[in-house]
Parts: sequence; structure tokens; C-alpha cells
Amino acid sequence: MVRPGIVGRERLQGGLISDTWRLHLADGTTVVRKEGRGVPTDLYAVEAASLDALRVPGAPVVPRVLGYGADWLELEDLGPQAAWDALPHPADDPWWDGYGRALAHLHGCTYGRCGWWHDTYWGTMRMDNRWCDDGSAFYAEQRFRWFLRRPAIVRLVPERQRRQVDRLAERIGAIVPAQPACLNHGDLWAGNRATASDGRPAMLDPFVHAGWASCDLHNCLQYGGFPERFFAAYRESRWLPPEWREHVRPFFVLHHMGLIDQGFGDDETWQEFTQVLDHYAG
Repeated sequence: MVRPGIVGRERLQGGLISDTWRLHLADGTTVVRKEGRGVPTDLYAVEAASLDALRVPGAPVVPRVLGYGADWLELEDLGPQAAWDALPHPADDPWWDGYGRALAHLHGCTYGRCGWWHDTYWGTMRMDNRWCDDGSAFYAEQRFRWFLRRPAIVRLVPERQRRQVDRLAERIGAIVPAQPACLNHGDLWAGNRATASDGRPAMLDPFVHAGWASCDLHNCLQYGGFPERFFAAYRESRWLPPEWREHVRPFFVLHHMGLIDQGFGDDETWQEFTQVLDHYAG
């Protein structure tokens, strides 16, 4: 089927990698188009596959994939979205109950091991998703220490802090209780939170893999885009220990290193990076 011609383009708030547009078509419909320059040639093919993997009934909505190429991806338009630093609904709105339950439902898709059938991208970083039966070893070697081998991290992060990251990797199994590997969005911070056109909770821009729920939840907590009502509903639907916040905070370090590695490490990132490392790694 031939798509109607484009009669207008509207720039949308987007991530750090792609330029994002709402395309207005001649038949009155709209689609969302992401465009990247110099991105890995399979970046958008991987994102399309990841969105398909997250399309689980009862989980948060993800947009339908309409097409992709080496430097573009077209998606169903979910409609206008709140800015990442503005809640789409008041913190006490029951809408957040539905979001918490939906993410808990997604995390109910469990696997016998951490990893994925292929590597997936976090930003433009192709992450090591080799299957690993031991969750602690997966996070120690394929996440924390993986970053320590990255040239940008070696260049930008002081040696003392790199040693702290290594100690945190060694201790992660003692800090975070063992848990089943489950389907992770992988980057569900406030900027990737969304609302579907019918009002249901939705999510965008995944970094899909099978991992610990504690790691997936750190994204929801780190930048304050999800209120307490969301977490309360999640805990009613899927068990978390009372001290669950202590179990998710070490994973802030991964987010910090991801930003630093890709050139987005601002003062706030460095400050929190230092605080979390000093707390958990001494």
C-alpha cells in the first residue's frame, strides 16, 4: 500500500540519539518518524524487534512499527505527550495504579537466565546480551565491568571511581537479592514514559533484554518520573521486599556510565555518580 504524501512536519521532543518528527499525511492521519545520522546501521531494526517483543497483552502499550531503514524508523503516533519533567497525570491519580500493575505484568514474563537472543542497543551502545545463568555474574561482567573496558570510561572516569565500580560489581549479588530474570524495557525513565491515544499507560525507546526487575525499576525511580502511587500498585501486583529502594539504587551507576560514555555526563550526573559509588562501594 502506498502511503499518502507528507503535508507537514512537526518536531517532537525526543531522545539524545534521534531527531523525532510527527508527520502529517495527506489523508489527515499522522505517524512518528525517528531519524538518526551516523547511527549503527541496524539500530532501528533492533528497536523495531524490541518493540515487538514488548507487545505483551496487559503490559504498557508500545507503538506499532510501520517501517524502518538504516537511518529511520516510523511508528504509530500515540498522540501528544507530557514533557519528561511533567507528570502526565497528578501523582494521586488512579491512572498510576494501572501503570504500576501493567509494568508488574510485563515483569511476570520470566526467563531462566539473563541476556537476550541478540544484542540490543542502549542509546548507540551495543550491549553484551550473551545468555548467563547467574544474574549476579551477568550484571557484574556484562554490565558494570563491561563499561570499565570502554575507552570513554577509561578516559573520563578517574581511576579511584573505576575501582569503586569494580568493587560494586563484586558486591552486587550481596546488595541485590537473587530474583528471576524477567522481560525488561531497559530504559523506562520519565523520557520514555508515554500515554497511548486511548489513555492507557505506554512506553517508548526500549533497550530490551531479560534481567532483574530491580534494574528495570531503577529507571522509574532515578529521575522522579513515576510517583509513589505507581510503585505501590506495582508492589501490590508483584512482590518486592520492603527495602527495595536500596536494591535498585546501585543500578543508577549504570545509567551514569551510559551517559558519560555517550558524552552526556553533566554536573548532576557526576554528582550522583559519586554519591552512589561512595555509598555502595566505599
